Amino acid sequence: MKKPILIIGAVAVVIALAAFHAPAPRTDLQNAPHNRPRRSPIPHATVRPTMLVYVAGEVRHPGLYRILPGQRASDAVNQAGGFTSGADRAGVNLAAPLNDGDEVRVPGTAHARRRSSGITHARKPKRKRGPRRAATAPIDLNTVDAASLQAIPGIGPTLAQRIIAYRRLNGPFVSVDGLLDVAGFSPAKLDRIAPFVRV
Repeated sequence: MKKPILIIGAVAVVIALAAFHAPAPRTDLQNAPHNRPRRSPIPHATVRPTMLVYVAGEVRHPGLYRILPGQRASDAVNQAGGFTSGADRAGVNLAAPLNDGDEVRVPGTAHARRRSSGITHARKPKRKRGPRRAATAPIDLNTVDAASLQAIPGIGPTLAQRIIAYRRLNGPFVSVDGLLDVAGFSPAKLDRIAPFVRV
């Protein structure tokens, strides 16, 4: 009985010694959360605020464009493709600062000519007519004839005939202002002849 007991005891001692000398289990340092190397935070890209402007007129690509604060009208025009061949480049202030929602409109050269041509046309000399009898007292528009109308400064044969024709088609004038309905009359012309006519 002693021999088996001694064998069992020897095996137990061997197992105990093996366990005592066995190396400690390795910990995977790479997988340990607390041992992972910390990554440097990636800085977020700085998002600069933009503004929306509308570019129209004589540019190659009219439309809405985003620009940065501090940019000028020239930057907006460049984003729109630049000027067309018909652009009036002096018609827009390219150095003007822009705000959100602004409109940059480039006029055309044809529009600039209509707006201000810079040319003053000389008046054609009027043909001299025979002496005209100037009207002295106001004359009645509803009874006067064409010859008497021509005595009023500013009324020639054509305008006199138009007044007679208008009166024939539409009936008597209610007021002197009714002359504005006659072709060829303007408020300025009416002011000039008003002292010479009545109804």
